Amino acid sequence: MSNRNLQTPLSLDSRASWAPILLEPILGSGERVAVAVVGCNANGDHEILPLVNPKTAGVCFRNQADYVKDVVALTIESCKSALDSGVALSDWEPPLEGVFLGAIQDVEASSLAELLHLVAPLASFLYREPSCGGFPRQT
Repeated sequence: MSNRNLQTPLSLDSRASWAPILLEPILGSGERVAVAVVGCNANGDHEILPLVNPKTAGVCFRNQADYVKDVVALTIESCKSALDSGVALSDWEPPLEGVFLGAIQDVEASSLAELLHLVAPLASFLYREPSCGGFPRQT
């Protein structure tokens, strides 16, 4: 038997759910872009991470960039307000036509911050780390 230094795996003792928040930039087109991810745990804690930073919005949406930024801000505030008042994530109603809650995924995670950090780049190519000029996380 070797004398290897074994490490205990990270404890994933917390059940959590996450979902992307999607925007259909051209109504009726069926094309959807993830603009935020939301995570909730079994304790009722929740966090929302915007995925589109202002510079990216300007490049992708050009003359509609301010509108998209306002839609994202309103959508995040709506979701945060609903979750703060005890509404289940699956019961949240997006505030505008063309905004959708994506599929809710159940996972185990050590923290909501870690969960969102891991799923953000999977949910959208528009995401940039906050240190690179992205939006701050909403709790």
